[in-house]
Amino acid sequence: MTNKLSFKQSLMAGLWAAIIAAVINAILFFIYHTAGVISDTIFVQPGKPLSVIPVIFTSIIPALIASMVFFLFEKYTQKLLHFVQCMWLWQHHFFILLRKA
Repeated sequence: MTNKLSFKQSLMAGLWAAIIAAVINAILFFIYHTAGVISDTIFVQPGKPLSVIPVIFTSIIPALIASMVFFLFEKYTQKLLHFVQCMWLWQHHFFILLRKA
């Protein structure tokens, strides 16, 4: 018996991961900014120093995209784990062959 993941389940899991990542990265941003590791001399746009908003967006958007890609892999491949293992084995053997050359 195989249970397929629905798009809503995948998106909700990705959303939770994105929220957790955004909160952790925002906390780290403020800690590093207070400690002086991140200064106001880092410019994202001309004349605008790095703020927490780009940090939050760069935490949320990739997590949501990754959840959608995972959903597509899970939906359109019969055996996702088998596919990932085959890709790993192919890559592993390819690098062994390169090392021997």
